[in-house]
Amino acid sequence: MSMYCTTCGKKIPDTVDFCTFCGARQKHAAPAAAPAARPRPRDPIAVPRIAIPAAASAFFSSFTLPEMLIALGSLLAIVGFFLPAWSLTSFTTTPAPTPLYDPGNTWASGAPNLGSTVQNPPPLTTSTTSTVSLLSLTHSGGAFFLILLLALAAIGLVFLSRQAARTQKILVSSLQLAIGSMIGPASLLALLFLPSVRTPAAFGFWVLSLGYCAIAAGGLLAILQLSKSPS
Repeated sequence: MSMYCTTCGKKIPDTVDFCTFCGARQKHAAPAAAPAARPRPRDPIAVPRIAIPAAASAFFSSFTLPEMLIALGSLLAIVGFFLPAWSLTSFTTTPAPTPLYDPGNTWASGAPNLGSTVQNPPPLTTSTTSTVSLLSLTHSGGAFFLILLLALAAIGLVFLSRQAARTQKILVSSLQLAIGSMIGPASLLALLFLPSVRTPAAFGFWVLSLGYCAIAAGGLLAILQLSKSPS
């Protein structure tokens, strides 16, 4: 069978895909198969990153070393105030039951006297140890709240004095040095060299003492830096 070219109109066999005269593709001819597409490689798994706002990063990077020491020490002192800080031992005395008859007279003093009535045996004493925080001791005196208030004052002065003048910063740093020195060094030395303090002290008391030592160190370092800087 034959057909006519759709382009030049000449008669060509119906089995050809292209015209033998003009070379045009015929409509019945199927287009060449497209090459198989290669499988697309998988994209690597994207790990989400926590983006820190630029304002927050600039804020924390603007802190000086003394300010960071005082802020860290204040946070440690505040946390230590709520942690278990001291171990308290309470003793309970319970009278022992008195037997009606003691053949060997074991509870009486002196030589055994068979058949005598027994004396009262010694009482039984039991001890109970419990750990308390400084917060739980505030019911016995409001002075324990002063420990928490001083730590809050130290970190508050850090933010209040950032835009202050040089002389005002020296005054604030001296106050922070005094706050840290009131509790930190003495408490830490007692923990290190006095067994009577170290034995009943718990983890919170160590944290509190280290926190106040850091406040004192930050205040002293700030005074040294400010005294060397030009006015």
